Amino acid sequence: MPWASAVVGRLRVASDGPGTARLGSRAWSDLGEDALRALCGFIQEGRPQPDDVDAEAIALYGFHVRDPHGPDPAEQEVVLRRAAEAMPPPRVYTLGPDSSSIERDGL
Repeated sequence: MPWASAVVGRLRVASDGPGTARLGSRAWSDLGEDALRALCGFIQEGRPQPDDVDAEAIALYGFHVRDPHGPDPAEQEVVLRRAAEAMPPPRVYTLGPDSSSIERDGL
């Protein structure tokens, strides 16, 4: 399994003292990114390598899950719309020069 050797190859553990551990010169937190790169070909954090897959270009299926015994979605939409109409306009604040909150008009 080539992915296993890629991940296991980084498991040279060293310690800087009690409660600390490194994988060679890398931290334990990097092991997840190394495993993700070895298994899937991309990472979520850090610098991508030239041969990494562009994770943003991968299309995923989405699913909408709802309670089959729950209220009708159209009825829920009406209730939410009425609730939004009954709300007052949003209050927006900015930080003043003296760190006080200043209310702004509108968004």
